[in-house]
Formats: sequence, structure tokens, C-alpha cells
Amino acid sequence: MKLDDNEEKLLRSVALQNAQAVFLARERAERELRESNERITNILESITDAFLVLDKEWRCTHVNPQAEEILAPLKKSRTNLLGKSYWEEFPDLVGTVLEKNFRRAVAEKVKVEFEIFYPPLSSWLQVRACPARDGLSVYFVDVTERKRDEGATQLLAAIVDSSDDAIVSKNLDGVITSWNKGAERIFGYSAEEAVGRHITLIIPDERRGEEADILARLKRGERVDHFQTVRVRKDGGILDVSLTISPMRDSSGRIVGASKVARDITAQRRAEAALRESEERFRAIVQATPECVKVVAPDGTLLAMNAAGCRMVEAGADVEIVGRSVYDLIAPEFRQKFIDFNESVCQGNKSEGEFEVVGLKGTRRWMETHGVPMRDPASGQTVQLAVTRDVTARKEADERLRQSEEELRALADSIPQLAWMADPDGRVFWYNRGWYEYTGATLEEMEGSGWERLHDPDVLPLVVEKWTESIRSETPFEMEFPLRGADGVYRWFLTRVSPFRDPAGKVTRWFGTNTNIDEQRQLLQSLSEARDYLEKRVEERTGELRDANESLRALSGRLLKIQDEERRRLARELHDSVGQILAALGMNLAIVQAQAYKLDAEGARAVSENDLLVRQASSEIRTLSHLLHPPLLEIAGLLSAIRWYVEGFAERSKIKVDLDVPANLGRLPNDTELAIFRIIQECLTNVHRHSESATAAIRIQQDGDRLTIRVEDSGKGIPRAKQREMTESNHGGVGIGGMRERLRQLGGTLEIRSNGKGTVITATLNHCIAQRGNAAVKEILAS
Repeated sequence: MKLDDNEEKLLRSVALQNAQAVFLARERAERELRESNERITNILESITDAFLVLDKEWRCTHVNPQAEEILAPLKKSRTNLLGKSYWEEFPDLVGTVLEKNFRRAVAEKVKVEFEIFYPPLSSWLQVRACPARDGLSVYFVDVTERKRDEGATQLLAAIVDSSDDAIVSKNLDGVITSWNKGAERIFGYSAEEAVGRHITLIIPDERRGEEADILARLKRGERVDHFQTVRVRKDGGILDVSLTISPMRDSSGRIVGASKVARDITAQRRAEAALRESEERFRAIVQATPECVKVVAPDGTLLAMNAAGCRMVEAGADVEIVGRSVYDLIAPEFRQKFIDFNESVCQGNKSEGEFEVVGLKGTRRWMETHGVPMRDPASGQTVQLAVTRDVTARKEADERLRQSEEELRALADSIPQLAWMADPDGRVFWYNRGWYEYTGATLEEMEGSGWERLHDPDVLPLVVEKWTESIRSETPFEMEFPLRGADGVYRWFLTRVSPFRDPAGKVTRWFGTNTNIDEQRQLLQSLSEARDYLEKRVEERTGELRDANESLRALSGRLLKIQDEERRRLARELHDSVGQILAALGMNLAIVQAQAYKLDAEGARAVSENDLLVRQASSEIRTLSHLLHPPLLEIAGLLSAIRWYVEGFAERSKIKVDLDVPANLGRLPNDTELAIFRIIQECLTNVHRHSESATAAIRIQQDGDRLTIRVEDSGKGIPRAKQREMTESNHGGVGIGGMRERLRQLGGTLEIRSNGKGTVITATLNHCIAQRGNAAVKEILAS
């Protein structure tokens, strides 16, 4: 189809306008997507916890600065994590509870929260994983300090609970690492003297074999209970002791030492021997021990006191206090109370009470006394037999607990969360100030199950069910649900409830917090809607770009077709018009040359030279015509046309060309053969113009439906800057661009590789795709 100049200009104008529209649409879509990504990134960066996002393939798509800071010791930055597989970057987490929870969260679409010790960081991490449509959002916090504090608190509680006895810790080599006041009192060594020395310091030579056996049992994780043996004091005295030895573990569960509680049972052993020889009063006293045992007359005279009681009141021996008024040892503010207590017991009543005593050296101690009436055989009076234990540690612990509760309540009133406490049965008995400010409720309104009226009626049954189950199983509670505020509006809260336990593990109370996550949920919803909107816009823009690209491709196909038609027309005119004129001129010159003998020598020479020039012009016109549109391509096929062109190129350029073409290469569709011929023609032209190579090689390979054309030279290659330009812009000038477009129209590809030793151009296309491409191009041109 031949186009006049106006039609050609119109086509070029339409192509330019379409290209401009494509570029503007693409630029606008990219700018909107970039702005959206910046907003989302800023929001994610503002999250205070460490945070990362994994896509459905477990690749990291976002890592915030807090996560980068925690992972810094592992030399894991967001730069080298983004786009990488999480399991490949952290292979030591495969098969752990973390992987199980992550995969459960994704599979079941549930949020999971757990704690895990991560050895490479030597840290405990609290992890919360939330499934999303495109993957998993992971929040984590380093809770190592909290874990360490919990361990220290448990150790301190154990020491306080056993503070009346000697408590000694040692490592697995038997070296003493701690030594309490009880140990100082029982064994006579100060902490400075004992710590750092071997435990055999207090073991008699004949008993040292016991230590090896004890260490072996501890290393196996066994506990030694109430092991009775003898130990030696600093002054050489021998003590009868009862030992309870437990292995100590670090935060990872590894046994690192032992805790030993030693109780001096020397007095008990002696008392047991004395019981067999003493009278009833002394037998009753020994039976009522373990702490202070005393006998008090109705007037307050101390008739007897055991050694433990003497130590409690700082008496070196009972002779220092027996026979004196016990009332002098009672703190003034408790003296009358104790007098009433003693008189009541001496009147035949059992009683108990707590009093504060003042020792002979002025030390104040809290005592818990259990008194029973007893007849004194010597006087016939009813006296008080009392068993008293030192509860100073407990009182101090109670005071610390009271102060701690006050501090906890003050802290709870200052935190932004709503907080509350409940008894072991789940009855809430305290709310912080934030609760009342948010709900607008009063203490009276909250009594009993008053909190239920603040819940959404549709959600309340599930809340009650889960809370009841937590109370029954004594496990932490966590749930998200809405609470009604003073303004009547329901807002979403994350509620977490943890049990407080006594040393025996029994729940003593529950502490709960409600964290307002309403804005976070709204923000996540807004982000999700914004992302969906942007994805839709991008999809629309992509469709527009695709349509525009299809238009450009159609136009490009028309232009190539027009170019080939124009070449065919020029070749035909050169051959039919100019060629015939030169042929006629040659015949006329032949006639003149036949009469050349009639001319002088100069005229004959001119006629001969003109004949040679006409023949050369005819040859050049024929060659130019064939190059513009080789007739062999249509008549004999691609193989003959390439051989003819290569032979002519080698003769004209003096470049040796090695041609390797399959002998069984059959005919291809006309457009395909023309495209391959033009590619080879353009490649050899570039070799001649730019490469400075003395040789070139052409190889055509056929593998099933796949056809590969490879043109190679050994010249100076393509400069790197030019290669980058060709790669980034996907073109490399008119010739390269033309080759790419011809292949693209046929569903093929073009690859260019070059270095300082030559250039290799490889064109690849598929027979079937090429045939469909030919049909599509013909259909476009026909339309």
C-alpha cells in the first residue's frame, strides 16, 4: 500500500501524540505510586516496636529502624534484608517455635504472640505476628531485662523465705558464690572469708566424698532433700546439719550451680537426747519448737527459754534473761497488749498474737506467738507455754508489698492504658484513674459484674467465655474488643490480663490492662482502602499504557511495512527505468564502438571508456536495486538471498565473512525471511562502518520451532557508555531500533554483547510465534 506525503505526515503526527500520551500517563502513575509508598513508609517507620513485614513468599518487604537496631549485632540491616527470604537470612529459626507460630498465623489467619530466647542475640524476644492479605506483619520487643529481673526476684524470694537458715550457692566446681547472714551465724565465717573458696571449707575431711556425689547428682539435674550430715565451723566445732540442695539454672535452662539450704540441727539432736532424760516440761518445750520456746509465769516472769529464743532477744545464754520479767523485752507500744495476752493464757485460754520485741542490744523484731496454758509442777500455777517465731522478714516483706502495691497503683494511674486488678476468682476490686475517666463510671457502678455493661452486647458472651476459661486454667488472657466510653462511643481495646502467683505457684490476683487501639485499627483500615484504591488506579493506568503500546506497535509495524514497500518501489524503478536507460545507452555505445575505426585514437578511447563506465553503472544500479529489495529473497528464499548478499558484501568491503546456515533450512513466512535478511544486512553494515574488524561470522541455528541468528565480529567492540544507553533506553540508534522492532513484531528478542575484543548480536524468534506475528501484522496493515 502506497501512502502519499500527507498520509505519511498524519501517521507520524499520530505516532508522536500517542507516544507523548503514553509518557505522560506513565509519569503520572509512577508519581502517584511513589507518593503513596512514601506515606505508607512514614507510617510504618513511626511504629515504636521493632517491626518487619513478610510477603507470601516469606520475603522481607519492610524493616523499620527499631528492628534494624535490635538486629544490628547480627550485621543485619534493612538494605541486606529487603527482598531476601526470612528463613534463608535466619536459618537457625527454622523448626523453632517461632516458625511454627508464623506458619500457624498465616495458615489459620490468627494473630499469635509468644516469647522466645534467641541465642545469637543472647536475648529474650516478645513476638507478635499478625496475618495480612499479602503476608505477615511481625512486631517484636527485647524483653531480656524483664526476664532477668524476674529471675532475680525469684531468687530473692527464695532467700527471704529461708532467711533463718544458712543459704549458700556454689558453682559446679564447688566454689562458693554467695553466703548469707545465716551461714555466717551458723558456720562462723564472714561472707568475705567464704565467697570464692571451695565448699570443702566447712566439710570435715572424712566427709569430702559426699561433695563429689552431691555435685554429680546436681549435674544430672537432681535435687538433694533433707540430707543429714555434719559440718565444721570456723572454730573447729562440729555441727549437725540438714541439707537441701537444688540445681540452679540460667535463663536458657542450663545448670550453672547449686543453692544449698543448711539448717543447724545440733540443738535438735541435743534436745532429742535430753528429751529421753528430762521431765515432761522439757519434753513439751522440745515438742513445741522449731523457733523460740519459752515459759512465762502469770506475773510475766520468764521461767525458761530455749537457745533460739535467746538469740532472738540477743542473749548469749538463758541465764541472762531467765528469772527476769519478759515484759521488759516487749516494745512499749505492745507491752499492755502482751500483758493481757499472758494473763488470758494463764487463765486457761489458748491465744496467739503478734508483738514487737526489743533485744538486749536494742534490735527490734516482730514475733508471732502461739500460747497455751500449762501447769507448772514446781509451783502448781498455770503458766504460759509459748512457741514464738521471728516474722520480721515476713513483716518487712508485707510492708514492701504494701509499698509496692501503692507504687503499682500510682504507676497504673499514670499510664495511658486502662488498668484494673481482680481476685483469684476474677472479681474486680480496683480500677485505675484512667478507667473512670474513660468510662465515666463510679466505683459503686463497677462493683460486682458492673464492668459488663460497658461491653458491646454482641461481643460480651465471647469475652465472658474466654475470661472464665483463663480463670479456670490460670493462664493469661488476651483479646481485642470494644468498650463504651463516657461519650457513648464504642472504641476498640487490646486487653491483656496476667496472673500474680505466690511462691507455691498459686494465683493470688489478676492484673489487667486495656490499650486503646481504635485509631490504629482505623489507620490500618484506611491504609488498606488506600492501597486497594492505588492498586486499582495502577491497574487502570497499566491498561491505558498497554493500549497505547499496542497502538505504537501497530504504527511501528505499518512504518516498517511502508519502508519495505518503498525499498521495493525504488528497487523496481532503478531496475526498470534507470536500468533500461543504461541498457539502451550500452547498446548505442556498442554501435558506436563498432564504428570506432572511423574515429581518431582519442575518440575511440573515449568510446571504449564510456562503454566501461556504462557497464559499471549498470552493475552498481543492479547491486543497489538488489540491496534495496533482493529478488532472490522472493524467488529462491532466505538461504540463497543471504549467500548472494554475503558474497557481494565480502567483495565490496574486503571483510571475510564465515557463513554457517543449516542445509535443511526451509522456506519461512515472507515477513520472517525479510526480517532475518534485514537484520543480517544491518549487522554487516555496522561491522563495516564501526568495528574495524577484518572478519565476521554469521550462524543460523534451528532447534525445533526456535530459530537463532548470531552475527559476530572481532573488532573494537561497543563503548560501555553506548552499551548502557542501549540497555537503559532499549534502543541504540535507527539500525538497532529497527532490528528490535522487526523482531518484536514477530515475537522475537535481540541481545547485544560486546567487549574490547568484538561484538556478538543474537536474534531469537519462534516459528509459531513468528507466523502468528506475520498474521497479526498483515491484519493491522489490512485495517
